[in-house]
Amino acid sequence: MLVGSEARRRGSSVSVDVNPLSLKGSPGSSTPLRSSKVHIESTKNAIPIPGVTLAQLAKEMSAMEGNEKRLEHLDSVKSAYIFSTSQIKVLMDITPSIKTKLAMVECLAPRAIDPKNSAILLDEFSMNNDFKESAAAALASRDKTLGREVIKRTSGAAMAKSVRGGRGGRGGRGGRGGKAKGDRSSLLTVNSKGLLSLPKENPPPELPNMDTPPPSVRPAVTSAGLLTFASPKSGTIPPPSTAPPPQRPST
Repeated sequence: MLVGSEARRRGSSVSVDVNPLSLKGSPGSSTPLRSSKVHIESTKNAIPIPGVTLAQLAKEMSAMEGNEKRLEHLDSVKSAYIFSTSQIKVLMDITPSIKTKLAMVECLAPRAIDPKNSAILLDEFSMNNDFKESAAAALASRDKTLGREVIKRTSGAAMAKSVRGGRGGRGGRGGRGGKAKGDRSSLLTVNSKGLLSLPKENPPPELPNMDTPPPSVRPAVTSAGLLTFASPKSGTIPPPSTAPPPQRPST
């Protein structure tokens, strides 16, 4: 465990630490100086410490002589694990020293999984407001870190979803390379001026005017006043004959 005010970089953690065990009061005052710590640790690959492992760690720390050795041992094994506040409390109960309790909180607060449940730890410092505020600050810092991680994960998931795409509008499915109905972007060409352009759409074929008959079937009136139609070959279609049918010869 580092002693005194010291900046350090160890693994994936960066901290500026004032060890409460080395704090001295200001001249003419019997009150210890307040601990000052800014500590950020990466817990990406850490796992919740199993109960059996926690019990073994507490047993090992209890058997050690001196709080300095206990804190050094805790600092050397903590990197593999994350801790609940109740598990931190188990380790704090090893010693009656309020300074060592604060050192344990500041050592494990960056690895706390439920820093909002801080009352269980802060009650240990009810007789010393300075230490209580220092412990509360360490846990509040961890709470902010967890909040930023949640926002980061949520934003990343939303961005990934928008990249994959979802359903399109009425024009058809969108996303995943799909194209909406009527999409002509694949027909883009470069014109003589070097600009992108779309080919002109072919106009629809003209429909014949059904109100006006074609010339081949245009009606006409003959000199006899009969209705007739234009003939493709002769120009007129003769009216039907009104002559009586020929009679068959009698036998």
